[in-house]
Order: sequence, then structure tokens, then C-alpha cells
Amino acid sequence: MKKTIKFLCVALLLSGIGLVAYYFLMPDQALSIFTFPAQQFSISVSPPPVAAAKPAPPSGLDSPVDQKPQDAQPQSLQEPRPKYPIDTGNTTQPEPKDALEVAQTLWPSKLLEKILANENLEKNLVITVDNLGRSFASPQLWPLKPAPGKFLIRADAQEKRIDAKNYSRYAAYVQLLDKVDLKIAVPLYKALYPRLQKEYVDLGYPKAYFNDRVVEVIDLLLKTPEMGSSPRLVLPPIDSPFKEDHPWLRYEYQDEELESLMSGQKMLIRMGASNSERVKAKLAALRALITDKPTPTQN
Repeated sequence: MKKTIKFLCVALLLSGIGLVAYYFLMPDQALSIFTFPAQQFSISVSPPPVAAAKPAPPSGLDSPVDQKPQDAQPQSLQEPRPKYPIDTGNTTQPEPKDALEVAQTLWPSKLLEKILANENLEKNLVITVDNLGRSFASPQLWPLKPAPGKFLIRADAQEKRIDAKNYSRYAAYVQLLDKVDLKIAVPLYKALYPRLQKEYVDLGYPKAYFNDRVVEVIDLLLKTPEMGSSPRLVLPPIDSPFKEDHPWLRYEYQDEELESLMSGQKMLIRMGASNSERVKAKLAALRALITDKPTPTQN
């Protein structure tokens, strides 16, 4: 008897530790759906139930056997609807083979060879769009090759700022965006959308929609503040006896509000006001075509 009690105590302890570890080690996205109803853990000791006659259902109500499954389904389990649905059937554009075929339709091949990262193009496109609305977007996962050269700084004894020469590093990418005919690009996007949605689901969003995330990120980018002058920068100190090979990768905006912006917004500031304005104009036009709604007025 004592051995049995000891065994039960150990089993309960290990189960508790496992549940706690699982809860705190899960990804953030999963935590929101990982809930424990209180009644699920109530423990009671009662004598075996006494068999009793099954009561008849109340007058005017169907028995459980007669109830329709959809009537009994909790509302929280219903599939969410997209906020900005994409009608993939309402297009005469044949489904492209992949994202590379779409890119080849929009831009000359020689240009693509210089700036396009061909590996896992669809997956990396979906990941990058999602990450532009977050604090960090890994360059290793970008669908485009990083801008050539290194980040240029103008420094003197008092301060450090982004060098205006740095803006020209992004000129090729902005020109690439300018050349996109959205009347051609959007039908291609809709035709490719089922593949992009699958990548988004595989990324860890089984009940979300990629086009909703695209619109959400566009709206965020359109709210990026306009910079009248080149922003000040700081280089956070590090405690290391070794010399840095790439210190320009660690620069931060001195203004805390700018530094708290999402990665896509920081990129727009980094490419300069002129480039940023052109990118925003194209994004606003794209948003109108993939939502059938005008772009909200930005404050």
C-alpha cells in the first residue's frame, strides 16, 4: 500500500512538471490557444454512481441523437473568416508554376539574376512579409539579395548619422518596384495565392490568412514616420577584447521611438525619404487592388 501511494505521488509530481514546462516553452503563437478550463482539473472522490433511469428530454427539445452537429458546435471552434479574402477563381490568369515564374513575368531575367535569391522563394517571401511587421527580419531569409556594399555612416566628434550616400544602395530595388505593372502583378498574385497561403499555414498560422497579413504589414509600413533629416545613430558598447569585423551591423537609432519601430519601418527610414515615398505610393496602390478598398488615411 505504501509503495502504491509513493508511486502515485511521483506520477502526479512529474505530470505537473511536464505541464508547466510545456506551457512556458511553447511558441507565442501557440500560447493564445493553449488554455485550461478550471473544471478540467477539479478532483473529487465520490462513490460509484447508482444506475438510474434515463430521463426523457424536456418538452419541445430534441434529444441529443436528433441534434444537428453544427448546432452543438461551440462558436469558438468555427473557422475564422478572412478579413480581406482573395477570390482565386475570379481571374483569367493561369496558375503559375511557382513564384520564380511570376518574377520572370514581371522583370527581365538579367535583372533577376543580380538581385533575386532563388532558393525557397515562396517560403522566404511569406516569411519576410510576416517579419517586416516584427522587430527583426533575417536577411538570410529575404527573397531578394541584400543591398550591395556596407551601411554608410557620417560621423563627427558630436554625432553619427546615416550618410546620404547610403540611399543610393537601394536605388536598384526601388526602380525594380517602380517597373511593376500592378494590373499584371495582382492577377499573378491571386493565381499564386493558394501556394502562398499553404506556406503561411506551414509557418504556424493554420487559422490565419496570408493576404490579411500582407494588408496588415502594408498599413504598418504606410505609418512609418517621414524623416526631415538623416536620423542620429548610436553604436551600443560591447564588452569584448576582440575587434569587430562588421560594427555597422549593430547601429541603432538614437531616438527611442524610431528604434522601437518594426523592421520594415526601419528599412524605409534607412533607404531615405525619396526612396521611402516611392515605395509607400506603390504599397498604397497594391493595397487598394488586393482589398478592393481605398487605403486608410494615415495620420
